[in-house]
Amino acid sequence: MKLQPPVRRSKENNMLIDAVTMRALEIRSTLKDGVVGGVGTLLKTVRRTVTRGGTRRLGSWLTSPETSVKIINDRLNLVEHFIASPKLLEDIRYKLKLTHDSQRLVQKMSLGRGDADDLVSLARTIIQTQDIVDCISSHLPRKKESLEVVKELIGRIEKLEELAARILRKELMTEKQLLETRLLDESMLSEHLVALKWTPSLGHILHIKSRTLPDMTEGILSSAISVGSSKSTHSYHLPEWTKLGSRIEMARLAIRAEEQKVLQDIRKQVILNIHALRRNAAVLDELDIAAGFAVLAKESGWVRPILNMSTEHKIVGGRHATVQRSLDDLGRTFVANDCWVGGEEGMWIITGPNMAGKSTFLRQNALISILAQTGSYVPADHAEIGIIDQIFSRVGSADDLYRSQSTFMVEMIETAYILKNATPRSFVIMDEVGRGTTVDDGFAIAGGVVRYLWEVCGCRVLFATHFHGLVELVEGWEKEEGKGKGKGKGKGRKKIGAYCTDLVEDEKGGWMFVHKLRKGVNKRSHAVKVARMAGLPQLALKTAEDILKAEKFKRGG
Repeated sequence: MKLQPPVRRSKENNMLIDAVTMRALEIRSTLKDGVVGGVGTLLKTVRRTVTRGGTRRLGSWLTSPETSVKIINDRLNLVEHFIASPKLLEDIRYKLKLTHDSQRLVQKMSLGRGDADDLVSLARTIIQTQDIVDCISSHLPRKKESLEVVKELIGRIEKLEELAARILRKELMTEKQLLETRLLDESMLSEHLVALKWTPSLGHILHIKSRTLPDMTEGILSSAISVGSSKSTHSYHLPEWTKLGSRIEMARLAIRAEEQKVLQDIRKQVILNIHALRRNAAVLDELDIAAGFAVLAKESGWVRPILNMSTEHKIVGGRHATVQRSLDDLGRTFVANDCWVGGEEGMWIITGPNMAGKSTFLRQNALISILAQTGSYVPADHAEIGIIDQIFSRVGSADDLYRSQSTFMVEMIETAYILKNATPRSFVIMDEVGRGTTVDDGFAIAGGVVRYLWEVCGCRVLFATHFHGLVELVEGWEKEEGKGKGKGKGKGRKKIGAYCTDLVEDEKGGWMFVHKLRKGVNKRSHAVKVARMAGLPQLALKTAEDILKAEKFKRGG
C-alpha cells in the first residue's frame, strides 16, 4: 500500500483559516444548512472545473491559499495565458473532460482493488495527458513570465505511453475471437447457429432457427437428439457440439486465467509508476483549475490582483462574488465599495443601519483576499493586496448548549482566540462584538477589543458595530501620549478610520438603503424600519417607536 503522506499547513507557506472563519465566510459549506459546495458557497460560485480531481484540489486551494508571491504569480500567469488564448482554453477543457480521476484510480491500484475497467480508464488518461502536453506546446505564450510557468508545468509530466500501450494490448481478446470462430467453422453450423447454451441438466445444447433448419437425416446432424422446441428455434443435443462447447469453455477459462496474470502484472507496473502518475494527475488538476479561473474571469469581468509583501489592502470597486451572482440572477445591481485598510489607517470602524451592507463589506474583502492568494482573478476594478498569513472572523452568533456555552460566551471565546493569535500580517473582520449583553457592558468590551487590536496586534481590521461611540473613544486614544502594552507597542501606530453606510428618506416617508460607504459615523440603526420590513405586527412596531422616542427624550434631558 502506497498512501500519500499528510501535508502540514503553516502560515509560513499557507494562509491559515480557522474553522469558525471557514464557516462564517461560507467557503466550502453554507452557514445555514452546512451543504458542502452548495449554492451560496464560494466554492460553488467560482467552480468552473471539468474534472473531479480539479474540483477537489480547488477546494483545497480555497481553504489553504498560498503566501508565496512567486507561486501565486505563477498561477495567475497561467490563468492570464489561457485568457489570452481562447482556442487553447477551449481545447484544453475539452481534453480534460476526456480524462478520468487518476488520483482515485491510482489509489485503488495501490490498495489492490483496481479492475480491468479502471486500468483502461487510467491508460486513456495517460494518452489524453500527452495530447494535452502537445496542445499546450503548440500554443506557448510570448510573455516571458508565462512561458516559464508553462514550460515548468509541462516539464513535470512524465511520459507513460508504454504503460498505456501495455494496458490496452488486444492480443488476448483477438486470440479468443479467432479460437471461437475456428471451432464454429469446424462444426459447419455457423450459418444456422442461433446460440450455444448450457443448462445444468442438459449441458451444452444447440439452438437452430426453424426457418433455416438443415437436413437432420444426414452427416453430423444425423446423431442429433431433440430436447425441445419453440416457434422460432429447435434445441438439440449433439455429441460433437458438446465436445465443441467444452473446448470453447476450456479456452475461455485459459484466457481468463491468462488475463488475470496480465492484469496482476499491469497492476504491479502501475504501482511502480505511482509517483509519476500522481505527479501527472496533479498537473492536470492545476490546469483544470487555471482554465476554470480563466473562464470565470472572462464571464464575470474580474481583474488580476497584484500581490506584494506589504500589509495594505488597496481594493477599488470590490464586490462580494457570491452575493453579486445572486443579485445578477434577480436582475439587480451590486453596489461596489473601495477598501484601503492597512495603509495610513490600519483599522476601519464601520457604522450604519441594519441591512445596509456592513457584513457584506466585511466578508467580501476577506473573500477577495482568499481568491487573490489562491491564484484567481478577483471581483474588483483594481486589487493590490499585501500577503496575509491568517484570516480571522467574528461574524454571526450561535450558542453551544451541549457545552453549556451561551451565545455571548461563544462570541467571547472566538474573540479571545483572535486577540491571542493575530499578527501584524493578519486580516481580522469583526461584526457587532459585544451585542450579546447589556449596552454598557457590550460597549466596554467592544472598546477593549478595538484597543487591543490597534495597540497590540497591529493588523488590518474591519470592525462593524452599532456602538458609534467607539469612534469618539478612538479619537481620544489617538491623542494620548505614551506607548501600548503589548506586541505592537511603540511609535508609528496607524490611525483608525471611521466609515459608514446610510439610509435616505423622502418627503412621503419612503426610504432606501445606501450601500456605498462614506467617511464618517452613522448614529442611527433604523432598526424599527427593518422590523417593519420583516413583517412585525403593527402593535409591536407602534410600541417600539414609542419606547424609542421616550429613550431619546431621556438622553436629551
